[in-house]
Amino acid sequence: IKRYGPYLSVNSKEGTHKICFIYKHEEKVFSHKLYYALEGKTFTTFPGMEKMFCFPLNKKTVIGRGVDTFSLESVTEIILNIKIEFPNAYIVPVLIVPWTKELATEAENKLYFELKHLFLCHNMACQFISLSNVQNDSKLKWSVSGMALQIFSKLGGSPWILEPQTSNCLIIGLGQAYQKQEDARIKRFFSYSILTDTTGLFKGIKILADTNNRDDYAIKLANSLKKIISEYSREYSSFVIHTSFRMKKKDVYIIRSALNEVKKENDNINLAILRFDDKSNYMCFDENCNSLVPYESTKVALSHREYLLWFEGRQYGDSYVNRRIGPPVRIVVDYPKEICIEKINDYLQDSINLSGANWRGFNAKSIPISLLYAELISHFISQFDKYDLGQIDIENLTPWFL
Repeated sequence: IKRYGPYLSVNSKEGTHKICFIYKHEEKVFSHKLYYALEGKTFTTFPGMEKMFCFPLNKKTVIGRGVDTFSLESVTEIILNIKIEFPNAYIVPVLIVPWTKELATEAENKLYFELKHLFLCHNMACQFISLSNVQNDSKLKWSVSGMALQIFSKLGGSPWILEPQTSNCLIIGLGQAYQKQEDARIKRFFSYSILTDTTGLFKGIKILADTNNRDDYAIKLANSLKKIISEYSREYSSFVIHTSFRMKKKDVYIIRSALNEVKKENDNINLAILRFDDKSNYMCFDENCNSLVPYESTKVALSHREYLLWFEGRQYGDSYVNRRIGPPVRIVVDYPKEICIEKINDYLQDSINLSGANWRGFNAKSIPISLLYAELISHFISQFDKYDLGQIDIENLTPWFL
């Protein structure tokens, strides 16, 4: 990226995209420290936003606002003021907050989600950075590149894409969230899709179903999937749905029926459903190395339609393992009934590739982003419901959940 630039850069010449630092007045000096680190003047570990992402930090692209204390009222005032001052700009707020995610109190945790929700209501994808990470030179040195990557992605840029195994293929990652009553019964069924193609390019979010009726939920979900396939059929010839084992078999059956209808209308379209179980109980070892850790991208066939796949593991040419490696992910091909092993291998390879398209960090890999991003959004939606925050439009935004 440093040598060739990002895949899609952000237009910063006219100041149409801006970063807004928000901080407590007495901690303004740390906003300057973060600014210089993002500019690339502080550490050798990160060359700067301009050299890495072609987004210079200057008076046209950066503004700052201070608050006496972080609250809904103070941040709302800032949002309204900057929207009046810069009515045509797309702004990513960067908040330097006095708490950490791990040690936040219940009140601080609630405020975090309230502020996140507030920015989304104003179509802003914000970035929270704890003050302690900025104060600690060692932490900032190794985290500033990840901060910059997330900020750039939220500005609307695309840092990189991957070479796909299956070309012209749209990946539809299914996510779900439920709102429960006091008696633990579900009163709201909510489903959405993360759209990426096999290059890892983020295409957007689509609401699939939002209902209080369990019987209507799967039907609305299936109909929305048919609409997505119809909408993107001119751009893509293959559509692969990624879902988790949390989806009920009844819902999967209804989705399969919907795909059969699509296939009858257009036999040239390739359709598939892959179900991922990242909580499987399989424990596997490679006896050919001292660490016993299999290679990354290792595949073990349990049957013609069921596989174990390692999204993390030993690197080829390097037998040394210096971190904890997660277990394999169990993958079941739920659709179609008749599928050749070559096509399955292509879909599995695309899944491996998508784990490397994670824009949360340069070396972040765990599961395909089609499922990881869905899990992140599900967490936000459940927390918004927990604190009785209103519904928001999550479709037409940059990846705010990073």
